[in-house]
Amino acid sequence: MCPFHSPSHPPLSGFPPALVRLKADLAAHHPALPHENPGSRWPKTSLAALKDGARLTPEQLETLNALCAAESSRFAFEGDRASIEVGHASIVLFECRSLERALSVRDVAFDGASPVDPAPPTAEEHGRVEAILAESHAPDYWFAASGDGNREGHYRGAHLGATLVFRHRMRDGGGGGAEGGSGGWGGPAPPGSPPSGLARLQRVIDEFQAAVEAALPGMYAWFAPESRHVTLRGILG
Repeated sequence: MCPFHSPSHPPLSGFPPALVRLKADLAAHHPALPHENPGSRWPKTSLAALKDGARLTPEQLETLNALCAAESSRFAFEGDRASIEVGHASIVLFECRSLERALSVRDVAFDGASPVDPAPPTAEEHGRVEAILAESHAPDYWFAASGDGNREGHYRGAHLGATLVFRHRMRDGGGGGAEGGSGGWGGPAPPGSPPSGLARLQRVIDEFQAAVEAALPGMYAWFAPESRHVTLRGILG
């Protein structure tokens, strides 16, 4: 079973043109990069994975789909109030796929002198996300998704790699600021309250997690909040 995915802006699903251009420029200027994985072709945040040995029944999958539909409605209701401005990207050298153990984090701020590009995702980007989300309602989805693999151990087991992400930054990883540095996501929460969009997003996620735990107790391993991110482009591994 795949981890939960939360599109970064469900009412306008898909990467906006500014990030599509960024990803295309990276591929054009660095041809040695591996081909982009399907998982980074649409914006999402992985929140949890089934625990090792756990397997959903078809009825439990229906329950999960219903909870995800309700979650999407919550995001649609929040609208721009829960939106997050993408003003940076982070290059992360990680030792597990969930990014809960990061060896090095380097934040790269985008050009603050350039105006924010408000263009929404194109119809092509929106269609890609809609097609992916529709897969969970296909008649044979349970059979395909109930196989072994992609459990907690897949995401938390030892695996070295590098990736370019946008991280939620509910908490600041010590030593990994815009000037560079190394270390994990750890460290104290930054002073003051998080921006309103992040605070709303955190609240919706917390309530979603509580609802899933109430309906499917003990089935999922939830990733550390400070590791939450949207993958822009895999770099290595």
